[in-house]
Amino acid sequence: MAAAAPSREATESIGMSQEDFSLLFFSLGVLIGMAIYMIPTIVAFWRKHAYAWVIAGVNLFGGWTGAGWIVAFVWAVWPTEKALIDPLIGNVTGVGVRNAGDAVGAAQYGVDRGRTVEAATAPAPEDRLAILERLARLRDQGALSEEEFQAEKTRLG
Repeated sequence: MAAAAPSREATESIGMSQEDFSLLFFSLGVLIGMAIYMIPTIVAFWRKHAYAWVIAGVNLFGGWTGAGWIVAFVWAVWPTEKALIDPLIGNVTGVGVRNAGDAVGAAQYGVDRGRTVEAATAPAPEDRLAILERLARLRDQGALSEEEFQAEKTRLG
């Protein structure tokens, strides 16, 4: 149900003709509609998304289809450290983040980079011994159960 226009007396009492009021009402509607239409772009820039300009282009030129607007919106609110394709390809980086080489065509690069990061962050053999000794002490003191001790021992490799 559309809102009824105010009477001529009501609009003239505030110094506006009915045509002026209609133009103002229409202009406000257009501004509100544009703001809603540009929500994906606003969100992308507000979140400092790496692809904010691309999202703005998809929103501006494809948003009128409805599907383009939904794609732009999902892309704008998607975590910025993940590509939209990551869930489909199992997040091939191995570290839960992506970079320029981690898309479908560079899946092996992502796997290799993940292994490199894991190897770089793994404790050295002498550190493993110290960690195992500390875990054994905690187990002996009752701070760790045997199951927890074995799980940590397995995790260390």
